[in-house]
Amino acid sequence: MHGDFTLSLLAQLAEKAREQADLLESFLLSGPVALSPRLVQRKRELRRRIYAREHKEYFYEERRKIERRFYSLLQWLERDGIVVRKGKKKLSLTSRGFVYLKNLRSKRERAVPSREYPVHKSDTLIMVAFDIPEREKWKRRWFREVLRNLGFVFLQKSLWIGKVKIPEELLEDIVRLGLVGSVEIFEISKQGSLRQVTGVQENKSRFS
Repeated sequence: MHGDFTLSLLAQLAEKAREQADLLESFLLSGPVALSPRLVQRKRELRRRIYAREHKEYFYEERRKIERRFYSLLQWLERDGIVVRKGKKKLSLTSRGFVYLKNLRSKRERAVPSREYPVHKSDTLIMVAFDIPEREKWKRRWFREVLRNLGFVFLQKSLWIGKVKIPEELLEDIVRLGLVGSVEIFEISKQGSLRQVTGVQENKSRFS
């Protein structure tokens, strides 16, 4: 979580110098540009609650928590020479900050995604086939565990089936891990015929 907040803040400062107040509001409300899908969803839920009267108390409590985290993080980034103040209000990345951001992004790209995704039942049977090379066997183990957690049933080697929708977050992680072309998803119609729903393409990572 700490890495998500840091990456979001630095990514915004990399675009241009920002006033602290604007950065905080963006941090609270916009849904950070570089966060994991799960945290983005949490931010969206928080934003929806902002305008609901019955959740005002919840919002203010959450806002205070995020503000404390924001100021603590900012203090650490300034002390470490990653962020610098320009005048009294504006913040900007230092050259050290740009290097730190690059390393942070690289580390995130290599990180193993979550094995838990939201489960939504489907009215039709979905079949998932994959062929992940031996040199990337950790990705194969990860994908098998994800399918099992979603409720898919193992049929035979690298072939799974279930009445479960493929979460958009999972498709995004498949793309991020470079598994495009290694995973195919099919829908089985009532007549028993197979229809390829998606081969998981980089420019279209959405199912349903």
